[in-house]
Amino acid sequence: MTRERWIWVGVVTLFLLFGVALYFAVTALSQQPATPPQKKQQIISLVKPPPPPPPEEKMEKPPEPELQEEVEIPELSEMPEEIPELGDEPPPGEQLGLDADGSGGGDAFGLVARKGGRGLLSGDPMAWYAGRLQDCINDLLQDKESIRTVGSYRVDLRVRGRSDGSVEVKVVSSTATDELLDHILTQFDRPIRCNVDQPPQAQGQALKITLIGEGRD
Repeated sequence: MTRERWIWVGVVTLFLLFGVALYFAVTALSQQPATPPQKKQQIISLVKPPPPPPPEEKMEKPPEPELQEEVEIPELSEMPEEIPELGDEPPPGEQLGLDADGSGGGDAFGLVARKGGRGLLSGDPMAWYAGRLQDCINDLLQDKESIRTVGSYRVDLRVRGRSDGSVEVKVVSSTATDELLDHILTQFDRPIRCNVDQPPQAQGQALKITLIGEGRD
């Protein structure tokens, strides 16, 4: 084969190859869409959750009623069937005092001297007798300045009168100091004589007498 013929064969082959390549290129381009597809927008709707339920109201318990203590009311004592008749004695005075003529501002124990004064134990012969014994002991202690000028005190005595007029004294309780109480007791180291007639029912009986000092000068 001559040289010119080989050149023509090569040129024809190139044109064929070029035509095939062009054909495939045009075919590929024709299959693609002219415009790219648009992206679709997705709409998402948010649903609000329901509101939470209101908090439950706690019912407060009412305060329990306080238990009241039961108070026992003492029963009233029955009235005596017979009421003793009042004697012909004058009515007692309103103030406690010594049944004597009034003089001065009272004794060392705050008892005012006044005629017809009401005794501490008035009402019967035993009360009269106890009042006289108390007056006797008051007079004894009133003469002692060391006892009359001290502070306030209270001494409970148990007194027993004898038929000869002497008096036996025993201390039951006292708010006085030990020194003052010893000084008071020294006044009774020997029997006290009180010119008081002892009623028959007072024989051998002990009477309680209270001495109250107010610390007067």
